Amino acid sequence: MKITKSFLLAIVILLLAVIPASAQLGDSDYSVFSVMNVSDGSAEVTVQFIGEDGTVHVPGNLGTYNGVVLTNPFMLDAGEMKQVVVSLIPDTELPSGRFSVVIMSSAQVVAQASVAGTGSTQFSGSYSGFTSGAARVYIPSVNFNYFGWYSMITVQNVGEAAADITMTIRCSNGKTGTLTANGVPSLASHTWALKNTTPTGLITSDVCEG
Repeated sequence: MKITKSFLLAIVILLLAVIPASAQLGDSDYSVFSVMNVSDGSAEVTVQFIGEDGTVHVPGNLGTYNGVVLTNPFMLDAGEMKQVVVSLIPDTELPSGRFSVVIMSSAQVVAQASVAGTGSTQFSGSYSGFTSGAARVYIPSVNFNYFGWYSMITVQNVGEAAADITMTIRCSNGKTGTLTANGVPSLASHTWALKNTTPTGLITSDVCEG
């Protein structure tokens, strides 16, 4: 199964900030994200990609658009937006893989990402960046084999050191399942696709609305 530069978005507003997001969606996965300068002045924007092993990639070439290379870092005027199509970044600058993204800017920016999976399994969706994390985060809804639906959950370590992460799913029928990821590097992410992963405490035939 090929994964084509899919990514998770971590957005840095002013100097630093982050967000969790996506993962393996189809036979081939593609990602696009837009960055908009919402300040009154110009902004210098730098994009970092962080692999699941914590490796940081800072491609100097973010792709060619209408015959013009988008360099990294790049400038945004007040109110201006630029879009990065991750599959257009040369392989020599960013290998195929699954990444978190940190966007660092000299002025306030917002970012939105879109993801799509193609092939026998297809998906499309979008999400927005935000600026902070917490030691405990609540997710309002998680599905495991619930009318055939399974959730995919990504957690990003926004701390400065590697972290162990535990996710607990409390099902409406009283059952509880847990998943763990140990040693997730700083700014890297870990993804659980519940279609392929059965939480400890549950069995594959369980129906869980969590």
